[in-house]
Amino acid sequence: MASKAALQRMPTKTKIGPYNWNIQEDTQMAYEFGFWGYTVNKSKTIKIDDRQSDTELPQTFLHEILHAIGLSYEISSFGSHTVEEGNPTDDLDRIASALLMWIRDNPEAVKYLQSAE
Repeated sequence: MASKAALQRMPTKTKIGPYNWNIQEDTQMAYEFGFWGYTVNKSKTIKIDDRQSDTELPQTFLHEILHAIGLSYEISSFGSHTVEEGNPTDDLDRIASALLMWIRDNPEAVKYLQSAE
């Protein structure tokens, strides 16, 4: 279960393109769907299950952000999953893991991207 501190650090809103997305904890619906998180385009809401570990939480958060980017910018391959039979990991999972690692390993590059016009 995610710690209270980890959940408090997680943003409750984000802007993606012209849209404002809300980010909420939602144990029940995520449990019913069998996901750690899910993204609802119609209400511009990202729901995160708090029953995952502190180390899984940021990866799930970024995974759902990538879904929201896909939906906001009509990138169909980011809007849903394309899981191969017998392999529960898809490209979106791999992109989220790789991007999270890159962000953590390269804080100066992230600062540069944030300051570039």
